Amino acid sequence: MTNYFQLEQIFSSIEESLREINEKQKRDNSVMTQLSSNIQSMNIRLQGIEEQLTRIERAETYSKVQLQQFADGSIKEEVQMDLISQRLEKNRQQLNQRLNDVDSNLETILKIQDIMEKEIRKINVVQNTLTDNVDELSQHTKQQSSKILQNITNTQQELHQKLKDSMKFSPGQEGKVRILTASDLGKNGTNLTKFGQNDDSQTEWSTSLVNTFLLPLKLLFRKRDEKLFLQFENKLNVIKNQAQSMEMNLQECTEVVNKIYNKLDTKKDDWELFMKDQFNSLLDQMKQQHSRDMNKVESVCRENFDAILKEQVNFKETCHRLQINEVQMEDKAVEILEKLFNYLDNRTYEIQLEIENLAVRVAKPVENYTSSNFILKPFKKIEEKLKSDLTGANSSQADSPFPSQILFPLPVVAVNKTDVAAIKLDGTNEQV
Repeated sequence: MTNYFQLEQIFSSIEESLREINEKQKRDNSVMTQLSSNIQSMNIRLQGIEEQLTRIERAETYSKVQLQQFADGSIKEEVQMDLISQRLEKNRQQLNQRLNDVDSNLETILKIQDIMEKEIRKINVVQNTLTDNVDELSQHTKQQSSKILQNITNTQQELHQKLKDSMKFSPGQEGKVRILTASDLGKNGTNLTKFGQNDDSQTEWSTSLVNTFLLPLKLLFRKRDEKLFLQFENKLNVIKNQAQSMEMNLQECTEVVNKIYNKLDTKKDDWELFMKDQFNSLLDQMKQQHSRDMNKVESVCRENFDAILKEQVNFKETCHRLQINEVQMEDKAVEILEKLFNYLDNRTYEIQLEIENLAVRVAKPVENYTSSNFILKPFKKIEEKLKSDLTGANSSQADSPFPSQILFPLPVVAVNKTDVAAIKLDGTNEQV
């Protein structure tokens, strides 16, 4: 009976130790889950570090792109300088074109002036021709008047000849007849009456002769002279009016030409001053715009260069920081893994020792009770329980995220009936 009670106590102590082993195994599993969670968090941190590294690489590529853009921008600025020079050249060409236009306008004005001078010369020529025509008309009128007088004298001579021929029939009247001149043909026939009053002994037939021949001739010549005089006077008036109108037109033309000359002179000076002012102002504006553009380009280049330097400094600092943090994280990970490995080694070693102790305790042969099935049943149960626990531990080891080298396999100790051990109630073993 004492042995039976001892065996029950041993079995109860074995069950308690198995319970403790299960609890320790559960604790180890919880520790393993915590470690797996820590490892996952470390993996997450490593992923964050990788993301930071990718961000740094992107920033580096972005900085390279910015540098490339800055280089392209410098090329564009050079192109802009070329464009500015081209614009300056275009503005110069436009100014030269305007100056050429002004020169062409001046040339046209000078041509117009020459044309006006030619017209004035033509007007002078026309005036000279008019004066020549007036002189010719005056000479022609003189010639016509002389011809008329000559005709009158000829007719008088013919009449005188006829009178002489008629006087042949009246003796004693030959020396009393004289030839009439133009002065004798005055108005109202005063000279003709004198012609009839030269001799007191003139007869009646002479008066009748004068009345029949001389008075009609006198009236005829008088009417003819009046017509010629009126025509001559009208022509002279017309010529005089034309000459006056031509003179007025000539004066107006000279005034207009003088005004044009004055305006051209004033406009020429004004245009020269205006073009000089415009050219100088345009050059000043172009210089100011060019200096402004150059200052803007310089400021933009400085800003871009400063930004690139800042980006380079930040990139170097972040790389240095990441290098330091990477080393620290690697050191921390190594320390944590070493601690984990040490802890697992210690725990596996402790579990192995406890299992060996239990195996030694259980493996003590009891020869006196081998024939009893009542005593062997608990040992079979314990053996099955140990096998199930060991298989569960091995399966948990296989399912764990750690490699198989971390968790050492639990040894399965075979129970030999020849081994002899005395098991005490306090859990200590003593070999006999």
